[in-house]
Order: sequence, then structure tokens, then C-alpha cells
Amino acid sequence: MEEDLLAAAEAGADRMECVIRYMRNAGYLPGDGGDAA
Repeated sequence: MEEDLLAAAEAGADRMECVIRYMRNAGYLPGDGGDAA
């Protein structure tokens, strides 16, 4: 059970990271010198 929760949390974090990166590239968030620049 705990391993499933951990896996779900990791998957959620990866998804959020992708969303944040996309939003930075789209100009919604200030870039951190990563993919956008």
C-alpha cells in the first residue's frame, strides 16, 4: 500500500514538473534559465 502511494506521488511530481516546464516555455511563469532560454 505504501509503495503504491509513493509511486503515485512520484508520478504526480513528474507530471507537475512537466506542466510547470510547459507553462514556463509558454510564458505564463518566469523562466529559470532552463528550457525556455
